[in-house]
Amino acid sequence: MQDDNQGHLFTELGFDFTARQHILSIASWAMIVVVVAVIGYILNLIQILTGGKEAVPQSEGFGMVDAFAGNSTTSSVISIIIGLLINFFLYRFASMARSGINELNQDQLNKSFNNLKFYFVTMSVILMVVFVGIILFAAAFAMKAI
Repeated sequence: MQDDNQGHLFTELGFDFTARQHILSIASWAMIVVVVAVIGYILNLIQILTGGKEAVPQSEGFGMVDAFAGNSTTSSVISIIIGLLINFFLYRFASMARSGINELNQDQLNKSFNNLKFYFVTMSVILMVVFVGIILFAAAFAMKAI
């Protein structure tokens, strides 16, 4: 007889006290990262609105857009929007993981880890695109020098 829950690998996954503490610690650090990133984005917006000459360095590498774009205001706004969207998923991980552990809700904890997975996959894709852009920019600059 095949069990209906056999397709779900982690349906009856239990956590001991240490594992719960580690997950809560990870969620707390994720929330700190989100708060610091949002503060940086707010400072960047203030600087853009007050007419500052240089943008505040962005967290997570999104300030690299300014080096390649002609208009730093446009690239700063684009990097803020992308950063806020990505950090939203990190925020959802932190809040859902904390409540999933506190309420012993396995489904909510699974959803929180899906948000964390989306965050890291998206960050990886963005970083790969940035690295390829840097390589292409360097190659074009080297070809121009020859």
